[in-house]
Amino acid sequence: MNGIVREGAADTEGGETVKDRGKPKPPPLERKREYAELAFGFLRAENPVRKLCITLSEHPLFEAIVIIVILVNCVFLAMMEPTKGDDEGRNVLVNSTEGIFTGLFLAELVIKVVAMGFFLDDLSYMRDGWNIMDFIVVAASLIALFPGVTNVSSIRTMRVLRPLRTVTVLPGIRVLVSAMLESLPMMANVVLCLLFLFILFGILGMSLFMGVLRNRCHEVDIVDGIEIFTVADEKNTCTSKIRMGFGGRLCPEGQTCMPYENPNFGITSFDNFLWSVVTIFQCITLEG
Repeated sequence: MNGIVREGAADTEGGETVKDRGKPKPPPLERKREYAELAFGFLRAENPVRKLCITLSEHPLFEAIVIIVILVNCVFLAMMEPTKGDDEGRNVLVNSTEGIFTGLFLAELVIKVVAMGFFLDDLSYMRDGWNIMDFIVVAASLIALFPGVTNVSSIRTMRVLRPLRTVTVLPGIRVLVSAMLESLPMMANVVLCLLFLFILFGILGMSLFMGVLRNRCHEVDIVDGIEIFTVADEKNTCTSKIRMGFGGRLCPEGQTCMPYENPNFGITSFDNFLWSVVTIFQCITLEG
């Protein structure tokens, strides 16, 4: 009969039952990134192991733990004493914790590789340049732990790249670094302008100050009719003539201005174009 609904039947509209009307719908499962259909050519997304790795890699605590491990590792690396051997001073503590940090970073690498795949798919772990750097750092740390490996100190220098791993963990830093790298080609005009200024002032400095910075005041002694010149002031330059009321420092009476050597162990001078550019660079950067 029309207008009669059988008991137990559900009235549906657009796939929604009467009982479900007004109830909040569960949010769809959202992932932070896309994943390849297969990892290593055989692990599907439904695989329990891969599903667990995906869940772990996307959990907020996972990134937080990785950042904490990186920061703690930076503290230990800052404790190193380069002038001492691996079995001396604080280096003993730093090297003893190397296996722990390497194991933690290796665990992170394995979780991400199982979740994303290694190389076969476009979404795989090794298709990202920052992940390649992480893989190289972890691989170098593992090689340094193997017994019998020669030149371990050189391999361990790769540890200094570990703080850069924060770029892959923090998306905000990654965006900033990528923007800086993309802006480098646009700095070409600035570099050309800077080179032009170096050339211009380098030539000008040669014209005005070539050989001038060598002059020092010398005391003159006569021994057996031979004049002997001894430097009286190694720091301050001098001049033998002053034009228009300025031009340099005159030596006291009894001393004469003669060539000696350029300041800063001969680095600061305008005697040739190369040293002129170096001197100008010192003035611009204030490094001395």
